[in-house]
Amino acid sequence: MQAKALTQAARVELPPARTSARDARRFLTATLAEWQISGEPTDTACLLATELVTNAVLYASTPIDLVVERWDSMLRVQVRDRAPQLPIPRERRDALSLTGRGLALVKELSKSWGVTPRVYGKSVWFELSTATP
Repeated sequence: MQAKALTQAARVELPPARTSARDARRFLTATLAEWQISGEPTDTACLLATELVTNAVLYASTPIDLVVERWDSMLRVQVRDRAPQLPIPRERRDALSLTGRGLALVKELSKSWGVTPRVYGKSVWFELSTATP
């Protein structure tokens, strides 16, 4: 089996600020348009990145790196922060709660996802297919 090759990559650093989720969506939309990816993969990537960036702003309070990589027909989006605490998905969410659904969305809508501890912090990532059915 032949290994998949990294074909494109982009990165932006975001501050731990309320505007970072919006800036992440703008960056992803522009990057994926440049890579000629549109439609559902872009919409899903923007939604899930918004959730992960918001979590990093709320819980890490450190600078955030948003990294997007294209591997053949697979897209990987990583949200890296400098806080050592790993996210804990909530099993049950209160129907009236305004928080606690982000990781559940990532799990439900992505092809795969995970958390990778790093020397300084962690990377929360997800993968999506860019292939059209």
